[in-house]
Amino acid sequence: MRLLPFPSYSALSPHDIRLYECSDRIVIPKAVHEGYNKPNALLHISNAAGESVGGVLHGAHEGDDQHVFVPSWMFHHFKTHDAFVLTSIPSVPCEHIRLRPSADGALLKDGTMNAFQAALQPYKTLTQNTQILVGTDPPMTVGIELLHPATPHTLLVHCVGTVTLTILPAKAETPFLYKSPVSRIPFVGQSHVLGGEKTSEDAETCRARMVSAASRRAQGGSC
Repeated sequence: MRLLPFPSYSALSPHDIRLYECSDRIVIPKAVHEGYNKPNALLHISNAAGESVGGVLHGAHEGDDQHVFVPSWMFHHFKTHDAFVLTSIPSVPCEHIRLRPSADGALLKDGTMNAFQAALQPYKTLTQNTQILVGTDPPMTVGIELLHPATPHTLLVHCVGTVTLTILPAKAETPFLYKSPVSRIPFVGQSHVLGGEKTSEDAETCRARMVSAASRRAQGGSC
């Protein structure tokens, strides 16, 4: 199977694309839908490189039997986008989430936690080490640093009761090492001739002198 992001799914309206993009929804071919269709079915997408991500089965499409449509964040989670394996995983309820905002104290500002909860509404599952876009002004991202239980990496958060949160400090930014690019400074001064007095000689004399000097260098002499 191959992955395609939801903007490539022609059956979606522009409004639906925005809704599907900020979610964990997975739309699979109708030919294989019956094998996975059950309440809150969690799906695991992986490839031979060991990359994987999870989400919830949202529905089926009739376009072909090879393509799986996912949000763009899932699509870009992988370096390659073909030869995927689709499997089902247990629906394990999430009990605890460790969050890491993009800036210290960002989730503690007035209204920000409500915005984060609203951003979670389209998600029925969460996967470790993914980012949630929060519709604040300006928008911010919140990293899902760790989930409990720790396995599987994708846990159910829809209708599971109380889920506790821990807000971690933002990661320190990697120091930016500035390396000045090589620049060529144009010479704007006066030119000078180094050496003795200027003399005039014909081309043959000059050529003979150069040959003689090269011969002395080859023999260990000096110019």
